[in-house]
Amino acid sequence: MNEFQGHPPLDPAHPSVGTVPAWLMTGKHTSPTGDLLILTVRVPNATVTAVMTKADGEKWIEQIRNELDGMSSLTVAPAGVPLPPMSRNTNGHPFG
Repeated sequence: MNEFQGHPPLDPAHPSVGTVPAWLMTGKHTSPTGDLLILTVRVPNATVTAVMTKADGEKWIEQIRNELDGMSSLTVAPAGVPLPPMSRNTNGHPFG
């Protein structure tokens, strides 16, 4: 499905590659040939917008779902990175 199969999904040598805030915005546009999905991804230093058919949007969903299914629920922070607060609960327990 991914035409760039075998290539990394990012350039690890690029100085701005890292964990940064990201925003996903979606919408629909009705064109003379039918509805189109508008998908925009924003990060602090870039914005990318893709306009696609419903069929292409479903392919994207499938590809993302396959990546998510292969992920562990465990996230390990690199050494020395401060961790965010776990909870604002009054009892201090992270789950309430």
